[in-house]
Amino acid sequence: MKNSQINEARVAYFAAVMDAGSIRGGADRLGLEASVLSRQIQTLERELGVQLFLRSARGVTPTDAAAVLLSYARTAQSNANLLKAQLEELTSAKRGLIRLAVAEGFIEPLVEYVLRDFNQAHEKVEVTLTLVSSVEAVRMVAEDTADIGLAINPPPAEQVLVRNRRARPTRLVVWPEHRLASCKTAVPLNELLHEPLALMSPGYGLRQMAQLAGYVERASLRPKYMTSSVAALKLLVRNQLAVTFMSDAAVESDVRRGELKTVPLENAVFNATEVQLIVKSGKTLSSASQTLMAYIDQHIF
Repeated sequence: MKNSQINEARVAYFAAVMDAGSIRGGADRLGLEASVLSRQIQTLERELGVQLFLRSARGVTPTDAAAVLLSYARTAQSNANLLKAQLEELTSAKRGLIRLAVAEGFIEPLVEYVLRDFNQAHEKVEVTLTLVSSVEAVRMVAEDTADIGLAINPPPAEQVLVRNRRARPTRLVVWPEHRLASCKTAVPLNELLHEPLALMSPGYGLRQMAQLAGYVERASLRPKYMTSSVAALKLLVRNQLAVTFMSDAAVESDVRRGELKTVPLENAVFNATEVQLIVKSGKTLSSASQTLMAYIDQHIF
């Protein structure tokens, strides 16, 4: 590195380009002219003594050095956010920011129980709540764009630590008048082959489990409807257009109101469903984040 001091402002410009995928996109996010941002990136390259982007007529392509610098930028931003949160907690009565990445199937218990109780003691803490697939939750925690993740059967990742886990069997979800609604025994997948089926889109934990469950039992589960929204799945079932698969936690309030029914499934894969509470390995969480995790442990695990 030609300059022992790293210009943090230029690193932030660089991170904006990486996030946007182009100089033009980064400039739009920052409110700068593309030519100005391009010169800032070139200056940063000279200061660091490395090439960050390969330039062509079709745009810019990040180099290996760009990946290293992006990791540094993410860590620096995380440390800055932690410092800010800790100082705010010391000076202004439990302020701070917590970023959550949550599998949509657990949004209802999270809001109704966890956030309701947490907010009573931490009214000044800001919470951003992003509904994502389990794969995306892992990515956000690993890249430190989320402080806490709540995911269903997430894939393992070296940068991610599982703080808690609990078995949450997946159930068949039907409308109250459905022929299987009053079934007292576990339903085999072959019983559902002629039912209109609604499933989450590829990439979501529930969809991956359905595919694996069908493979294990040699039952071809072909969805009539696909969506990235748990709310949409519930609407399809309520309107008697399809049946679906979810955990009891995802439909607890719907069952309580008598709008939906759950039925156990005779399938080892669905009965091995697990919800995990994940954080970034080695990261020091703010006291507010640790308190929120304690509430999640209490109400969901």
